[in-house]
Amino acid sequence: MRVVDQLPHPTFRIQLFHFGSNYLVEIEAGPMKQTYRYPTDRFPSPTAVWATVTPEFLEGVRVHFNSMYQNWMATWPPKE
Repeated sequence: MRVVDQLPHPTFRIQLFHFGSNYLVEIEAGPMKQTYRYPTDRFPSPTAVWATVTPEFLEGVRVHFNSMYQNWMATWPPKE
């Protein structure tokens, strides 16, 4: 797996990897990380992948990360 590109963003760390017959978009914010797989037969270039990473998509990721974080924190025992 190799890093192909990074997309600057004020909230997320967004990286594009190439692995086998897929591009992988990895999005991180704090302790949350999500990876999205894009098959190269449908998305033949990094440009084709980046075209799907829209502000609306990233807002959905932000909402999802907030939900993931709340669910995760709910499993932690209370501080003593």
